[in-house]
Amino acid sequence: MTAGAISTVGGLLTREFLERLNHGDPALLGLKPTNFELAPSERLRDAVTRSWNRLAALWTAFKREEQALPDTDDSATRLTRERWLLPLLSELGFAGLDAVQSLTPGSDGKTYAISHEWRGRVPVHLMGWRTPIDRRTPGLPGAAKASPHGLLQEFLNSSDAHLWGIVSNGRVLRLLRDNASLTRQAYVEFDLTSIFDGESFADFTQLWLCCHRTRFEGDTPARCLLEQWHKEAAAQGTRAREKLRSGVEQAIVCLGNGVLAHSANSELRARLRGGELTADDLQRQLLRVVYRMLFLLVAESRSLLLAPDAPADAKDRYERFYSMRRLRRLASARRGGAHSDLWQALGVTMAALDIGDELPQRAARKALGLTSLGSLLWAQEETADLDLARIDNAHLLEAVRHLAFVHDDEARLLRPVDYQNLGTEELGSVYESLLELHAIVDPDDRSFGLGSAAGSERKTTGSYYTPPKLISRLLDEALNPVIAEARAKSEPEQALLDLKVLDPACGSGHFLIAAAHRIADALASTREGGVEPSPEASRVALREVVGNCLYAIDINPMAVELCKVSLWLESNTPGKPLSFLDHRIICGNSLLGTTPRLLAEGVPDTAFKLLKGDDRQHVSALRKANRKERKDPSQGVLAPVWTAASEAALLASGLHQIDVAADDTAEQVASKQEEYARLRASAPAEKAKLIADAWCAAFVARKTPADPPITDKTLRALQARSSDQLVVDVWASHQNGASENAATAVNSIRRLAYEYQFTHLHLAFPNVFTVPEDPDDATNDHTGWSGGFDAVVGNPPFLNQLRDLTVTHRRIANLQAVRFSGFVSSLTDSAYLFLTLSCQAARPTGGHVGLVQPESLLAADGAQELRHQLPSMASFEFLWVAGEKMFNANVLTCVLVVRVDHPVRSQATRRARGADFEPLSDLQLSTEELVQMPTWSPLIADGFGVPRVDLRTSARLGDVLSATADFRDQYYGIAPFVTEVGTDSNEDAALRRLAPLITVGLIDPLHSLWGKMPTRFNKCKWNAPAVDIGRLRSESDLSEWVDRRLVPKLLVATQTPVLEVVPDEEGIMLPSVPVITVVPKSISIWHAAALLSAPALTAWAAARHLGASLSTSALKLSARQIEDLPLPQGSEAWDAAAAHAHDAFLSESADGRAVHLQLLAQWMCRAFEIRDSAELITWWTDRLPSRRDP
Repeated sequence: MTAGAISTVGGLLTREFLERLNHGDPALLGLKPTNFELAPSERLRDAVTRSWNRLAALWTAFKREEQALPDTDDSATRLTRERWLLPLLSELGFAGLDAVQSLTPGSDGKTYAISHEWRGRVPVHLMGWRTPIDRRTPGLPGAAKASPHGLLQEFLNSSDAHLWGIVSNGRVLRLLRDNASLTRQAYVEFDLTSIFDGESFADFTQLWLCCHRTRFEGDTPARCLLEQWHKEAAAQGTRAREKLRSGVEQAIVCLGNGVLAHSANSELRARLRGGELTADDLQRQLLRVVYRMLFLLVAESRSLLLAPDAPADAKDRYERFYSMRRLRRLASARRGGAHSDLWQALGVTMAALDIGDELPQRAARKALGLTSLGSLLWAQEETADLDLARIDNAHLLEAVRHLAFVHDDEARLLRPVDYQNLGTEELGSVYESLLELHAIVDPDDRSFGLGSAAGSERKTTGSYYTPPKLISRLLDEALNPVIAEARAKSEPEQALLDLKVLDPACGSGHFLIAAAHRIADALASTREGGVEPSPEASRVALREVVGNCLYAIDINPMAVELCKVSLWLESNTPGKPLSFLDHRIICGNSLLGTTPRLLAEGVPDTAFKLLKGDDRQHVSALRKANRKERKDPSQGVLAPVWTAASEAALLASGLHQIDVAADDTAEQVASKQEEYARLRASAPAEKAKLIADAWCAAFVARKTPADPPITDKTLRALQARSSDQLVVDVWASHQNGASENAATAVNSIRRLAYEYQFTHLHLAFPNVFTVPEDPDDATNDHTGWSGGFDAVVGNPPFLNQLRDLTVTHRRIANLQAVRFSGFVSSLTDSAYLFLTLSCQAARPTGGHVGLVQPESLLAADGAQELRHQLPSMASFEFLWVAGEKMFNANVLTCVLVVRVDHPVRSQATRRARGADFEPLSDLQLSTEELVQMPTWSPLIADGFGVPRVDLRTSARLGDVLSATADFRDQYYGIAPFVTEVGTDSNEDAALRRLAPLITVGLIDPLHSLWGKMPTRFNKCKWNAPAVDIGRLRSESDLSEWVDRRLVPKLLVATQTPVLEVVPDEEGIMLPSVPVITVVPKSISIWHAAALLSAPALTAWAAARHLGASLSTSALKLSARQIEDLPLPQGSEAWDAAAAHAHDAFLSESADGRAVHLQLLAQWMCRAFEIRDSAELITWWTDRLPSRRDP
C-alpha cells in the first residue's frame, strides 16, 4: 500500500488484515467474484480495472471543473457529489443512491442531516470538496452543527438499525462503524487525492474491496461481511498480541546478549562481576531501551514524532538514516554484521529526544527535525551503562525483528506489527509477561537470559488484565455520570478539565487510557457545540486531559513506567513534549498508608503485637510505654498536635503552580520536573511524609532491643522539629539515653518506607485532598480529610492473604486492620481493601467508584464488615456479575459501582449478568435493608434463576445438629497414613483396620462413590483411599480428632450445585478437607439427611451465599452457615422424607435413587409448607449431578 494513502485508526480493520485483503487471502470470506455479484467466470481484477479506468478519467475532469468554480462557492457540494462522489459510489455498487434530507435513528425524534442512505441500511454522508471533514462549517447543511465525520459517527452510535457508514468530501473517504462501546476514535480512511493523483491502483483495489456495497449487506447489519471482517481482524490482532509479547521478551534477550558479547564492553562486564551493576539494573536499562523503541515505532507510524515545522531535508535525513522505520526495513532484509553503527545511530535519536542541552543534542535535533520529548523515559542517566556500550548490528536487527514482525503460522511468513493501532491491550500483555521475568546474567560466559521465578512477581502482585468491553461498561456506569455532571455546569470546559480520576492499581493503564478518551471526547464535543467531535478535536483535547485529569498508583515501578508510556503514546502531539506525569502517576502501595484521622489519634497499642523475630519482653515494654504516652501526652516533650493542614496546604499550592505552568516545550516540562523534585524535598514535605511513615513503621518494624523503637511519643518528637538533626537530638532524649544511635531511627523509618512503599493519599495528592486543622471538621469522618476524586476506577489485584502467612504479611495485616478498621478484618482479600480505599478516596458529594471485584465480595466472611458499612456511605448504582470466567483470573468476578454521598441517596440499582451484560430488572433497596443483609447474594440470585423461597421459621439447623469444618492441619496430618485398600481376600480385615477417606468428589446426593470411582488426595490419584487408624494413633497427635469423627454422622460436600450429603450411620468414615462433618443431636441421621437434601434449603442457601464459591452454579457453605439454615417444624412430611432418604441411600441403582430423591423433595417442600413447589423442584433437579452408577 502507498504510505499515507490508507490509514486505519483504532483497529477497525487492522493494517495486517488489510494486507491479507490486498493479497487475496483465500481464508477470508467474501472474496469470490460471485460475492461481488459478478459472474463466476469474471475476474475481480478485471472488474476493479474497469472501475479504475472510468474513475481515473472522471477524477481528472472533476479536478478541472472544481478549479474553475468561483471562490464564492464555499463548499462545491453539488459539483463534488454529481461529478465525482456519486459516480465513485456507483462503481462501488451503490448505483441509485437515495438522497435524503435527514435521518432519524430513534424514538426521541432527533434528526441528523445525513445526505444519502442505501436501502435503509447504510448511511452515506457526502459533502463538498471545499468542506473540511473534521470541522464544523456554520450554516452549511450536513456540517453546521457538527463536522461531517462527527455527524455520521453520532448517528451510527444512536441507531440500532445502522452499523457501518461512509463519509466523504471528495478528498478523503472514511469507513465508519458504530463505536459507542469503544474507547477511542475508529475508522478507515482512504486518501482519494493520493490514490488518484498518485495513480495507485493497488490502494484503489483496497478501497474497492472494502467499500463495495456487497460488504454492507446481510440479513442484519451485524451479519454483513464488514462486521465479520471486523471480528476476524480483532481475532487476528489478539493472536498477534500474544506473539508480540513473546517478541518483546526475545528483543530484550537479544539486546542483553549483544551488550555482553561485544568486545568493547569489557568495563560493563567487570562492573557486573563486581556487583556495581546488578542484573536487575541491567534488565531495567534494557527494558527502558525497548520501551523507547516501542514508542518510536508507534510515534513514527502515527506521524507524531517529527516537528511539524521541521525542514523537509531534516525529515528526510531522519527517515533515511536514524528512524526505527529504517531499522525495520533493514531487519526484514538482512541479518546484520559485527559493526555497531546502527546502535550508535539509534543512540543519537534517543539522546536528541532527551531534555539535554549539550551541543551534540541540539545539533541532532536540528538536523533530524526532532524536538525534545523530555521525561524520564528519554533521560540518558536512566540508561547510562547502555549509552556507553556497543551492540553489533546483528544483535540489534534481531531485536528489531522480534519487535517489528510476528510470524503468521498459517501463511508461513513474517507480518509487520501494526504499531499505528497499538493499544493498551498490547502493552498490557507485555506488562503481564515482563512481571514474571528476571534477568539471568553471566558476564564470563557473556550471556543474558530471562527466567520466570517460582512465585513470580505477577502472581505475587495479583496482576491480570481486563477485557475492553468490561472496561467500557464499567466506565459507562462510573465515569459517564461525573462527565455529565461536569458538562451541566456553567463553565463545562473547565469543569471537565478539573475532573480527577484515580486508578489505585493502574497496571499498564487500561482504565486510564479509556477514561482519558471519554473525557477528551466530552471536552472536544463541548468545544464543538455539543456534537460528536472530529478526530482532530479529540486528539487536541486528549493531551490536555492526560495532563490534567488522571491519577494512578501501582506497587510495581515497571507498571508505573508502562502506564506513563501508554498515556504518552495515546496523547503525543507532533512538536509537543511528553506531558509531565510524575506527580500524578506514582509508584507506591495504595493499601499501606495512614490518614490525618489516624495520625491525630496517635500510634495505637495494636501496633505492638508479638511476631516471629520480635523480643517478647521488648514488645511488652513498648506496648506499655505507648499506652502511657497516649493516655498522658504531657509525659512527652510535646503535645500531640497534628498540624498536617499547613504542610498539605503548602504542597497543594506548590503542585497548583506546577499544573498551571506552560508545558509546550521540553524545557518547560523539565522545569516542572525540577520544581516537583524541589517541592518533594522541601522541609514541609519531608516532615509530613516522615511523620506519616513513622506511624506505619510502628506496625511493620522489628521489635528487639537492637532496633530503634517507634512509639506515639516518636511522632510528637518528629512533629516538633524542622530538620532531621533536631529530630535526632530530641530522639536521643526521648529514648532516655538509649545506646542506639538516634539517627538510625530516622534511617530505619525511611528504609521501611522504601521497603513497604508507604503511600499516604493526602500527601501523595495534596491537590485532591485538603486537611483541616481539626479532623472533626473534615467532610470524610473516617479519614479526616476533605475533597477527593470524582471517579475511582480499576481492576485491582485479588490476593487472599490467608494463603501466605509470612511474618511480613502478618505485620502488614496488623497495619491494614487499623487503617481499614470497621470496614474489613485483617488477612482478607486485598480486593476488598481496594474497594474500601476507593470509597474513602472519592469525593463525598457524588464521587463514583467502579471496581472489578471477586464475586466473593457478595458472600465471603472476609467482606462482611465492608458489606455492613458501605451502604451507609454510598448508594449502589450498578452491579454486574460475570457468572463465568472472563479473563486471566482464577476466580469469578463482579463489578460494583457506587456513588459516595453524605447522606446516601436512595436510588434503584441497575443490574446485569454474563459476558454480554444481559440486563436484569432494577432493584430498589433502602440503606437499612442493605445494611441488615448478611450477604449481598440476594441482589443477583434471581439473575441466575434461583427460585425465591420464603421459609418463615425462627428455628435453625444448629438447634438439632452440629456442623464442623476441618483445616489444613488435619489434611496434612493424615496424609502420611493414607493407603490404598486392596481387592484381595484380606479386604474385610483391612477395612476393619482402615477408615475410608471421603473426599468431596466421592459425595453424590445420598450416595457414596468410595471404592467405585477414583479420586485425588494430596496430589495423588486413589481408587479406594483409607486412613490407617492404628498407625495414626501411635505416630501422630490426631487421635482425639479421629475419635470425634468416627461417630454416626453425615458428610457434606462443598463447591457443589446442590447440598450433597452422604450418611455414615456406622461412624466408620473420615472426612477430607474441605468436607464438612454434621452430627445429629436430637434428630435421626435420616431426618438430618432429608433436611440437608431438601430443595428449599439449596435455594435458600444459594440466594444468600451465591458468589462465595468458585462457580456461580455452585454452593460453598461454612459449618456455621449450615447450622444457620432454617429448620422446619416436626411433621409427618419430614418423617416421610427421612424414609425416602434411607431408601435412596440403600438403592442399588441410579434410577431407583432418583425416584426416592424426587419423593424426598416433594415431602420436604410440604414440611417447609411450600405450596407451589413445581418450579423449585425442577430447578433443583436440573442442578443434580448426572447419574453415576458405577
